[in-house]
Amino acid sequence: MKRKTFRRITAMLLTTAMFVGMIATMLSSSAGVYNDTTYNVVLTGATTDYSGPWFYPTGDDHAVFALQGNGTYNIKIVNPDQGNKVIFEELRNGVSLFHYKFPNSVDARVIITRVGATQVTGNWTFRNRRITRSARVFHDSSAASMANSGDIFTKYAHATVGIWEKFGVLLQTNGQTTLTNHLNGDRNSPHHPTPCQRNTIYLCDDSLGCSNNNNCKTQHHRSLNRLLNIPDLRSTSIYTFRIVGHRICHLDSGIHKGAGGAADPLSRKDSIMSIIGGGGMYNNNLIMVIQHELGHNFNLQHCNNASCVMYPGGGFMNYWCNPHVEMMTFVKDGGNL
Repeated sequence: MKRKTFRRITAMLLTTAMFVGMIATMLSSSAGVYNDTTYNVVLTGATTDYSGPWFYPTGDDHAVFALQGNGTYNIKIVNPDQGNKVIFEELRNGVSLFHYKFPNSVDARVIITRVGATQVTGNWTFRNRRITRSARVFHDSSAASMANSGDIFTKYAHATVGIWEKFGVLLQTNGQTTLTNHLNGDRNSPHHPTPCQRNTIYLCDDSLGCSNNNNCKTQHHRSLNRLLNIPDLRSTSIYTFRIVGHRICHLDSGIHKGAGGAADPLSRKDSIMSIIGGGGMYNNNLIMVIQHELGHNFNLQHCNNASCVMYPGGGFMNYWCNPHVEMMTFVKDGGNL
């Protein structure tokens, strides 16, 4: 065998080996968290085009391309629901290894076409980056007196649908919210330390003298710290959201303040909101507050964009800034949900 021919064959074998190795690396990265479906592509001879299945990506779904051709070829993603409107298109040559994030909630189909190449082989993978986590919702009797439990749960469900569609995280509940007197805003609540520092069952503000009480965070029956740490409502594996119809409070640098909601930064599974502090049962602000507190459970921090869900005091429901979208991808990839 001639030396040039031997070198050419050796180079081809090395290139193929490297290509296969890179494919394996790409598909194995974070694949333990997600569901992958791989589609082979072989364009040779009379076969010039590949047209993939019709998808409806949501959340954080990706396409992972691992292709090689002996010339140019075109990779295109179209929306078949809009007359095959092109949403992505790129001309490639040789080896193509890259990820593509599908637009949120847009129908999509992958089309690959030979242009200058006589052969294009490899595959692409639909990476379903959606994950499911167990969740539950509790409410107290004062919330129940303002609205029935079905209305309360509907607001929570609407909030989590937005999270599912944006981030691909499904919080799966039993389809209802549970009434518990553990969250009642009075001194007769179970698991309440004795004595309670305040005897009111409605208001909780500085005029009641609570501002100078350093034990407020543990001994006040409306305290966020107490309500988030009731043992019977805690879980290390279930996202637990509490909705109450009374005012809630906390200490901020020794100063007593009211709050619309809060999330436990340590457990990252527990959160709470007040219907009164959250803007009322029958408006979208309640949905935004739920999304805001769940965002903290997902390790999302406050934002200075007044439109963002994570803006202190709240922005608009179902809108998160790009840094938060990127952070959620990082948190999911790290298995930290």
